Amino acid sequence: MIYLFVGIGGAIGSIMRYFLSIAFQPIFPIGTFAVNIIGSFCLGLFHAFFIMQNRINLYLAKGISVGLIGSFTTFSAFSNEMAMLINDEKFALAFIYIFVSLFGGLLLAWTGFRLGRLFARYDGDGNE
Repeated sequence: MIYLFVGIGGAIGSIMRYFLSIAFQPIFPIGTFAVNIIGSFCLGLFHAFFIMQNRINLYLAKGISVGLIGSFTTFSAFSNEMAMLINDEKFALAFIYIFVSLFGGLLLAWTGFRLGRLFARYDGDGNE
């Protein structure tokens, strides 16, 4: 049953990623960068708010984290784009892309995680 949830989430995430890659297509490699940064933030937030606080069942948690967010983000496209930049001898852009993707992703995952933990401290009335 968990595979069904992961599969449904994966289908939705990959369609979302494809839509964004088309939207940003003229500005290479912004599309992949955008989905990876957004996905890093969303996964950190989702994990801290829902999974760590046991606010969601296992099937739905895996469907969203592994399926939806996992298929929305893409390391393989990032790697391929890096190879293309290096092949085209755009070394400065390749370095910037690696640096900003890695540290931006880590920063936004941490920010999402911290924000999720902050939201989890308060109930619907704003009380701790």
